[in-house]
Amino acid sequence: MERKRPQHALSFKKKLQILQELDRSGLPKTKVAKKYILTSTLSRIWKGGEKIEGTVKNETFTATQMRTTPYEQLEKVHFLWFKCARSFNLAISEPILEQQAREIAMQINVKNFLLINGWLSHFKTRHG
Repeated sequence: MERKRPQHALSFKKKLQILQELDRSGLPKTKVAKKYILTSTLSRIWKGGEKIEGTVKNETFTATQMRTTPYEQLEKVHFLWFKCARSFNLAISEPILEQQAREIAMQINVKNFLLINGWLSHFKTRHG
């Protein structure tokens, strides 16, 4: 009987490395899986390969899960504003970020937008 491997979440970068090795080596999935993870896990990673590649390409984080925000459009517009403000070397404090988020939410008609510290801290984590 095979020894049981400890459970641990793989980062997106590690998942991408596994996918790249699978593509480069030409080895069957079972051989690559034995080296890193369970075969069923490799199958799940293989199926989500495009999402993983896109996530790693667009982001510079070491997350292990893809979480989305219910205010995706707001996030995009807010981040564009943030990048523009930073390009002019403006100092941006938390109250300024909050006020701008409220204004953008009103402009694009986001309903039920509650600006709480969690949203702002997650925004800062996602966008550095």
